[in-house]
Amino acid sequence: ELGTSAERRAAQAWRRGREQGSTGAAPPRDEAAVGRVVEVYWEGDLEWFRGVLKAYRGKDGKHRCDYDDGTREWLKLADHTVRFPDDDDARAARAAEAVATAADRGEAPRKRKKKPRGRAAPGLLTLLLDHGSGVGRYGSDVVEHCVAAAGFDVAAPLDDLPEGYEGPLADALTQAPGVFETLANGLGGARILARNDGALEAFASGALAQHARFPVTRTFPSFCSAVDEYFREAKELRLGKRAADGYKAIASKVEKIKVDQAARVDKLASDQRDRERDAALLEARADDVDKVASVLNNALSSGLRWDEVRDYVDEEKAKGSPLALLVESVDFQKGAFTVALPIDDDSDDEDSDEDSDEEAAAAARVAFVEVPLQETARGAARALWAAAKKARAKAEKTGAASAVVVRAAEKQAEAKLRARAWRADAGKLRKQRAAPPWFCRFCWFASSEGHLVVCPRDRGQCDQVLFGGCLRSTDALVCCDAAGAPPCVVRAGADGRLSPLALHEAGCFAACRSGAWSKRDRAAAFWVPGHAVRRPGARKATPVLDALGEFSVANDVARTYLPPTQLELTFGVLFALGDAADVASHVDERRRRVPDADLIVVEAPAEAAEAAADDAAAADADAADADAADADAA
Repeated sequence: ELGTSAERRAAQAWRRGREQGSTGAAPPRDEAAVGRVVEVYWEGDLEWFRGVLKAYRGKDGKHRCDYDDGTREWLKLADHTVRFPDDDDARAARAAEAVATAADRGEAPRKRKKKPRGRAAPGLLTLLLDHGSGVGRYGSDVVEHCVAAAGFDVAAPLDDLPEGYEGPLADALTQAPGVFETLANGLGGARILARNDGALEAFASGALAQHARFPVTRTFPSFCSAVDEYFREAKELRLGKRAADGYKAIASKVEKIKVDQAARVDKLASDQRDRERDAALLEARADDVDKVASVLNNALSSGLRWDEVRDYVDEEKAKGSPLALLVESVDFQKGAFTVALPIDDDSDDEDSDEDSDEEAAAAARVAFVEVPLQETARGAARALWAAAKKARAKAEKTGAASAVVVRAAEKQAEAKLRARAWRADAGKLRKQRAAPPWFCRFCWFASSEGHLVVCPRDRGQCDQVLFGGCLRSTDALVCCDAAGAPPCVVRAGADGRLSPLALHEAGCFAACRSGAWSKRDRAAAFWVPGHAVRRPGARKATPVLDALGEFSVANDVARTYLPPTQLELTFGVLFALGDAADVASHVDERRRRVPDADLIVVEAPAEAAEAAADDAAAADADAADADAADADAA
């Protein structure tokens, strides 16, 4: 879709140009188009609709189009993509007439030369990867390996292959199923391919013939480990390049500060030297400068205008007056004049042509010094000496301050570099490790009768324990009325029954891990069936307050309170059993102590049971379909 008005205007201009065709004449847009056959392109239908323009409405510039299908509408031709078939017929007639005229004259009709296509012939690998080749299903790596093993170039077209290539190529391609099976089973020897400088090129699931051009090959026990290591090192290289760019940016910033501070100090020192030089030159020619000032002041006091004084100075310069030649310019508004004083070199004179040229160049250099009209030359020189003294003091202060600024910048840059290096070391990528198992993440214990009790360590794990698959609809959730009490999941046994003793032990566990432990207060514990636990904010459910995490309990399920809890915790020791005799000696250690009549069976509601039945049926159906597909394939 065309979003901007500029794009729409460009599209309309293109359409108008396309409608004009080879005739170069724009199609009629007003009353002249009435009665013409027109075809309108509707982008929504992606189709041309033919009709006749029957009328024209001048107030909005629209034509009434009666389509061949019986519909009619008013449309503005400029807003639609249209074409006039009769123009195409006219062009075709003119072309036929031109061909006939050329035939009468005995001339061959001119044909438009077609530009040769730049598309090259497909290579051998492209042809073999086609679906009809029979080996394309093994993938490009396997096919390229077979072609390279036969000694052929995978990019070469068929015309460039030597005669008799069919036999060796067919023999090599017969190895494709075996190579594919080896790579699929992880027996090919996964590897990373790199250059001599250590730059990574690619990773592969096995040793293939096309990888012979890579000088460095590193093997790994599995393809997953090779992929992990490849992307880990690639990311480390990117981070290293980013760190190097950061170091370079910090160093360049410090260098820029140094250059700027040095330039400031050099500028002040140069100003000081210029003032001292001007003061010395002014003292050396003080008498002549005073005479020039006297002449200018006398001219002004005699009533001459400023332009007349300037003309007088120019006339004296033309006469070669030495005093007038000293005057460079006069600024009467400012009340000062500028003198051009030659700069003398102190270098020794030598009788060589080169030395004489250097002296002439040195003599040609002059210094322009501004002198107030109402002040003597020596007074102006004293002012310059005072300014030079201030400039010297300012240069010294600026140099000292610049040194402090540079040291501070270097110190800050060093701190940034250390911080960046620390972050790079602290954030250095490690090899991917498997997630810790549940018994390393959650708090848990086994009850005296063998029931597993699991609870979260913090609020972040509450959703994982309650809604991540740990709590089933036939299990029990135990909590207590204390601040920060964790919800404890009591897993039902293999027979689907729960022991009241396990629920009581879980209530004590929840109380000990809540705020009741620090207050030494026995908190009342309760339990609800697993199918009654809802997410926070669920309808027809009451949130459990002050618990570790947020969850709700269905309103139609009552809480069953347990006997008073005991704030006692004991340590348990896990030890590994050895042979079968050791296992047999511990079989009855967690035997059930509660009579069967007192055991609790949590029955899931009908909705949950139906959902479970549907899931089981769907799983059976999928398994049956898979078996049928395997049978058809066999």
